Amino acid sequence: MGHFKWRFLYSFLCILGITAVGIGQEVNSVQRLKKIEPFLKAEEVHIQQDAEDNLWITAPGKVMAYNSIEVKDYNKFRGIPREIGTEFIQTYTDSENKIWLSGNLGLAVFDSEKGEFQFVSNITGRIYSMLEDTSKQLWLAAENGVFKLNIDSKTDDFDISRFLSENTIASDIVLF
Repeated sequence: MGHFKWRFLYSFLCILGITAVGIGQEVNSVQRLKKIEPFLKAEEVHIQQDAEDNLWITAPGKVMAYNSIEVKDYNKFRGIPREIGTEFIQTYTDSENKIWLSGNLGLAVFDSEKGEFQFVSNITGRIYSMLEDTSKQLWLAAENGVFKLNIDSKTDDFDISRFLSENTIASDIVLF
């Protein structure tokens, strides 16, 4: 009978020890991260990575910056100027690690010191695509034509200028 008590006590302690080790490992290895809500229209979501390995996720109603620890949300009420519209299309990181945001009415650039986007211009209208060339000029394909700006300019509008208008492009198509 005494042998049974020791055997039972030994088995109980082994089970208790294994359970405690298993629980302790789960608690120490699990991290709680903020969940990114599912998107209604995934085809309208744009993702890109900046030079500091942050992911910039652009959805029509908000922009999120994710650095593998936290998610920062920007929207028309917090951090994004109203002048670029209420629908956000994409972000683009240039060679100087500036984050550009295109909207349905214009363009903004991220100011890392203030933690918000700053208005650049709305003469472009809706911006569909952005690309930087080797001369540090950012090219914009927009509804009002093709534009270019100097990313290292000190002016608020980055010396944005129209390269081609939609009327010029349309007349060239008609001629050919």
